[in-house]
Amino acid sequence: MNKLKNKFLLAVALFLTTNIAFSQTKNVDTLQLVISKGLKVFIQKVEITEYNSYFYNEVKLNNGSYKINNKSQEADFIVENNLISGTVTTFENFKKGQHKEGDNFKTEYKLSKSLVTEYTVFADDKLFVKAYRKDNQIFVKEFYKTGEVENESQLSVAPDKTYGLSITKSYDKDGKIYQINDEITETITEFYENGNKKRVMGKTETIYYNKNEIITRKTNFKTKPFYDDEFVNGKLHSRSYKNDQNEEVKEYFKNERKEKKEITKIINGEKITFVYDKLGKLIDKYPYFIQDLKTSGIVPGQKAIVTAEQLPNPPSVATEKLTEPETIPANFAGGYKAYHQYIIDQFDTSVTETEGLVKFELDLTIDIDGTVSLENQNQKIYSDKYLSDEMKRVLKKSPKWNPATQNGIPVKSSVKFPLRINIQ
Repeated sequence: MNKLKNKFLLAVALFLTTNIAFSQTKNVDTLQLVISKGLKVFIQKVEITEYNSYFYNEVKLNNGSYKINNKSQEADFIVENNLISGTVTTFENFKKGQHKEGDNFKTEYKLSKSLVTEYTVFADDKLFVKAYRKDNQIFVKEFYKTGEVENESQLSVAPDKTYGLSITKSYDKDGKIYQINDEITETITEFYENGNKKRVMGKTETIYYNKNEIITRKTNFKTKPFYDDEFVNGKLHSRSYKNDQNEEVKEYFKNERKEKKEITKIINGEKITFVYDKLGKLIDKYPYFIQDLKTSGIVPGQKAIVTAEQLPNPPSVATEKLTEPETIPANFAGGYKAYHQYIIDQFDTSVTETEGLVKFELDLTIDIDGTVSLENQNQKIYSDKYLSDEMKRVLKKSPKWNPATQNGIPVKSSVKFPLRINIQ
């Protein structure tokens, strides 16, 4: 009986000794936890290495609780069977010229069995990025300095063809969505301020909508057959393209059925438009000329396909002479100096700690109603993200320009607008 009692007491002592040793927290300030960057942060195991060592040297710790507290990391974690669980905070301080000025980054990680399950990034103590993993999806939110959500992304780490592809929703500072970039379907969708779709750009075609989300135009300038479709009240009205002979063709539709076709050919050095009915019978011909330039949805940098509209009494081929359209570029009331002053008056320099003279190169699009926008919503205006976002905000509230015209008809155009802002 005494022997049995002694064995029981010895077992209890060993159990208590083991658990006391396991619960003791050890400071290991000479070590650091290595955490991957980018997509790999959620799928590569966290490792322990010698701190500030010239050569990579992985370290194995015994089961127990540990703490790290040095200039680059603070950690409180448990090691069990070589797997790490707990929390880690890393610090990154960037000097001038190495990163956006004033951004000192702090990242807080949550670990479970040597894998990151969640992390939060702060820039100058303001929430910058928050991300977590659920099953095979990673969810990320990026924030403006003012706290509003800027981008919201869902990233796949599934072991299939969607691996590494994301769906990103972008918002302005008023919380309104303005773009969705879907890498899985390879589409970019832009939105009006009322939340309706404005434009969907895919691998081969781009679809345009009015503010009521009714389709107005569909274009394909990427793969053959190239075409440019116009819609009226959501129904196909006409299709423009070039045939195998490189001749300009325009087909007209009624109730989705082809009613007429125009083909513009070069005859003895002159462009002649031939008109055919729905059965293919030639019903008219006349010199190619521009009477009414269709401006709906013209994309800057791309050649607009235009055709002649039939006059009640078309002039004869022999007497008609082709004329070049008169083009007047877009302009702002008061001139470029007035628009430059508008930007300076509206620009909030407190969004950044950058100082001195800052040069911007803006590629603007002036729509047919004078509305100002960036030709490419994703264009990099300036290296400082906060200055770039502030410039986009100012342009979004811009007063209207006088649009460019061709033969007196407003057309969409592009304007390069360089300017300088002195930030003190």
